[in-house]
Amino acid sequence: MLLRKMLPYCLLLAVACLPEVVSSQARGPALFFEGARLIIGDKSAAIENSAFLVEGDTFTWVGKKGERQPPAGATRVDLTGKTVMPSLIDGHNHTGLVNERDGSNTKANYTRENLIDQLQRYAYYGVGATLSMGLEQDQELAYKLRDEVIPNAARFLTVGKGIAATPLGGPTGEARLGIPWGAANPEEGRKHVRELHERKVHFVKMWVDDRDGTVPKITPETYRAIIDEAHKNGMEAL
Repeated sequence: MLLRKMLPYCLLLAVACLPEVVSSQARGPALFFEGARLIIGDKSAAIENSAFLVEGDTFTWVGKKGERQPPAGATRVDLTGKTVMPSLIDGHNHTGLVNERDGSNTKANYTRENLIDQLQRYAYYGVGATLSMGLEQDQELAYKLRDEVIPNAARFLTVGKGIAATPLGGPTGEARLGIPWGAANPEEGRKHVRELHERKVHFVKMWVDDRDGTVPKITPETYRAIIDEAHKNGMEAL
């Protein structure tokens, strides 16, 4: 289910294997790529020594090299020896707390600059979309980035703040402690779910465990209320 919800944010390189060029109005500059091993992503066999035509932001033809010639004026790009595949999805991460440049892990790292740096690193390695799971030190910043299209960066998705029994009841580690919402009773749990729904969040992240008895555990009545409120609002609880 999580993957299905995120697929619209994944740039699928080959939506269909079209035997002919799709007739359409001008889509923009044409690029004709040749020679790559093409993994389509629909469980079919990879196309060795492929060719595909991109016009504007649309794949208009996919096939084997030599099956057709590029249209007049198209730019030819040789991808011999390379592999092309659909972009990847990272469905569970905690983006922003780690600074990849110096290796530090702290709440102070949760800045726009550091988030964008990480999203651009994701894109460089072929990740088209990421889902940050409940450790947003600055929710307003997270929601703002979620709604932006950032050049050369993976799409940033977020569940906002996760919910634990107390703010210290989520993941361990100084950088993460105190970020989640606390829900000591069903009413508090439902309130937090409604707040997430207002921010157009789809997934509700919970930490139910007690970390080997070191923190309070969400009561069954509370996590059932969180799940119920999420379902009432068309959301999913994780």
